[in-house]
Amino acid sequence: MKDEVENLELLRQKLGLNKINLFGESWGSMLALLYATTYPDHVHKIVLTAAIGVTAEGMERFRKELENRLTDEDKDRLSLIKEGLEKGESTIDDLLKVLDPYYVYAKGTLQRKEKTSIQHQVNQAIGTDIANNYDLREELLKLSNIPIVVIQGSHDILTPSIIQELLIDHIPHSELVTIDQCGHWTVVEKPTEVNNITKEFLRGT
Repeated sequence: MKDEVENLELLRQKLGLNKINLFGESWGSMLALLYATTYPDHVHKIVLTAAIGVTAEGMERFRKELENRLTDEDKDRLSLIKEGLEKGESTIDDLLKVLDPYYVYAKGTLQRKEKTSIQHQVNQAIGTDIANNYDLREELLKLSNIPIVVIQGSHDILTPSIIQELLIDHIPHSELVTIDQCGHWTVVEKPTEVNNITKEFLRGT
């Protein structure tokens, strides 16, 4: 996670920007908060969507909520696919075909989703780092002067009421905006709404 934060900082320096706006989706919402608590003086505003939370509890809660939504049939399919991955007989694509429909409100919107590229070793390393080290509660005062909006789908795996508990309650000055009939992938399902909310937020003083 620290490497990813430093990559963002190097990018800011390379672009010659004093302050930047951050837009973070899903894991990116955690990265945005990590960067902002590390370099608060270089952040103007933060937009989070499909947010996870301010501690590793968010990832664990996400996993449990997703598991609760899975049908028994899909649980069996996932089990077989995971076994196949270990033997080299299955692919990440096989896994995503089962999981992707749970990330959206309307399955038809998956037609707009571009193929996901996953680097397994990087994904695993960041996942382990999150589980062991992601806890921003002691750092959140650094965000007190940074405007933050959280755009969450009404049917996200972490629903607005859950993200209220996992994030908003910890950052009281942040604003929660709910997009109706939308799942976790807000940028896939409701891109116009996300863009409009983001533009309006960044346009304000």
